Formats: sequence, structure tokens, C-alpha cells
Amino acid sequence: MNEKMQVLKMIESGKVTAEEGMKLLAAVESKGDNSTSKSSARQLRIKVINKDSGRVKTNIKIPMYLVSIGMKFIPQDSSLTRKELAEAIQLAKDKGEGTVLEVEDKDSNYDVHIMVE
Repeated sequence: MNEKMQVLKMIESGKVTAEEGMKLLAAVESKGDNSTSKSSARQLRIKVINKDSGRVKTNIKIPMYLVSIGMKFIPQDSSLTRKELAEAIQLAKDKGEGTVLEVEDKDSNYDVHIMVE
């Protein structure tokens, strides 16, 4: 699925507002011909998993140039702070593929996994 379609699906499912979707579409369009470069093909995956059931609450893949939008999908009751997430995202940008951060949140019963693919 191409990036524009991913944004439209996010709007359709209510994951982002129409206004946020417009900004994402503008970012996708401004990316232009660089879409085939290896560095822009990298993605950040954020998974939030219920420890009891193993059920995935959030599983989102975001192109690296749009990762700051993904911060809004981290549950508010997570022990992962915005500062920690920002540091993890910077590490993800600097690092190759693999796991960047895993957070076990005992209070909310969720684990957060951040990976670069």
C-alpha cells in the first residue's frame, strides 16, 4: 500500500483527524522523488501489547520522516514519557534496523516496543 493510501486509511479509521491527515499528505507529496531512496524506506514500528492477553493494542508502522506523528498513539497511561519517546525516536533515526526500545509498564499492564524496520 502506498503512503498516501496509508494516510487515507488512518483518517478513515479515526487514528488521525482530517487536518492531521492533510499535513501528512502534504509531507508525503513534498517528499517527491526521494521516495525510492533506501533511507526513506525505513520505518518505525510502535507496538503496545497487553501483557495478560498478549493482544496487540497498537501496531503502527510509520515512515521515518513522519515519526513524530506516531507519538500521539502511545497510551496516556503508559509510563513512557514524551522525553523518553523523543530520545528513542532519535536513536531510531541514527541506528540501523532492530529494536530501539522496550518498556514494561507494570502499572498499566502494557508493554511498548519500538523497532526500526
